[in-house]
Formats: sequence, C-alpha cells, structure tokens
Amino acid sequence: MVSRIDGEIIRDVINDPRLFSGIERARSGKVQRFGKRIVQGGKCIQECDFEITPPEKSWYSKEIDGVWHWVEGCSHCNGSPKDWDYVRCDKHDVCVDCGVDREHATKSPGIDGVGAVWGCRGGWRCNDCQEQINKKRLAEAEARIVPDDEYDEMDFWHENEARCPWCKAEINTDESYDACDEEHECHECERTFKLTAEHSVSWTTIRSVK
Repeated sequence: MVSRIDGEIIRDVINDPRLFSGIERARSGKVQRFGKRIVQGGKCIQECDFEITPPEKSWYSKEIDGVWHWVEGCSHCNGSPKDWDYVRCDKHDVCVDCGVDREHATKSPGIDGVGAVWGCRGGWRCNDCQEQINKKRLAEAEARIVPDDEYDEMDFWHENEARCPWCKAEINTDESYDACDEEHECHECERTFKLTAEHSVSWTTIRSVK
C-alpha cells in the first residue's frame, strides 16, 4: 500500500544530517531551501542556511512526525489532477492537447528571441496547438463580420455591454469606465476599434420642510 500524507504520495526519507525537526523550509521552483531567511525593507539581509535539490523535480520536502521526507507534488501522480500545479513530473509535464514534452514542444516568440509555451488551465499548450486554436477562433470571428454595406454603427451605440463593431464579440470594460475614443484590439477578430464610455445623469428633487 502506498503511504500518503494529505493525499500526496510519500516518496522517501531525506537523508541529510543538516536537517532537524522544526527547521524552516521554503520552495524555490524545485529547490528546497532550509533555515531562516530575513528580509527587511524589501532587502534580504540573511539567506537560508542551505538548499537541497530533490531527486525528481516534482518532489518537495515535508516534515512528517519529526522526520523530513520527499513527497510527490505532481497532482497527476497523486491521482487527483488539478488545473494548476506548483510543479509536475516529467511524465505529466506535457502539452494538454498533443502531449509533447517541454523539450520538444514548439515555443512562441519571446523577448530577445527566447521562446515559451502557453500557460492554460490544466497546464500548458505548445505553440503549434495554440496556433491551431487561434486560427479557428479567428475564422469564426471573421465569419461574423458583415460587409460594410450591411454595417450600421447605430447597432453599437449606447449598449449595456460593449461589443466589437466588427465581429460582435463582447469586450471586457472593467478598466475602461473613463474611456474616450480609446484604441482597442478585439481579442477574437484582432481588428481595431475605438471605445467610448457613455455616462448618463438623472436628478431627484424633494421639497424641504421648514
């Protein structure tokens, strides 16, 4: 029978003489840092005493009954997959659509040419799979765009919800309550439009009694 703690598999005892019951522990990626770290005024004045890298990247350290153990942090290995894991094992750290691992996954262009995969619910998605989703979304949005001779701008005036005047997609206006001809790009059809917040004022009067 597999031993567990809080639903996670206990992998092994950590054999390191520097560890003792009650020592402070912090996680930094897969690295486990032990000892007190002191920060004052946003500046670190004392680093942890030492650090240990686990045998597997998804393992993390946990004190159990006064003894430090390696515990499985990959929710898939533990049998209860989560949408968001702190870290996953190599077997389960794959694209949610095609299953390619990180080493062989296509990357999206990044800053200074450094590529990255796309974070998403359930893990991450390689660039090839994300591009397929983008193309499908763009095609569906383009299909909703009516020709210029059928477009009536009044259909988009004084609406309760902002919509893209091209493809009719709903627009997030949480940070646009003071918008006045703000330039926006639609997240579905990728076309630009101008957004203005329309405000109305009403008045109430009541007789004063002397």
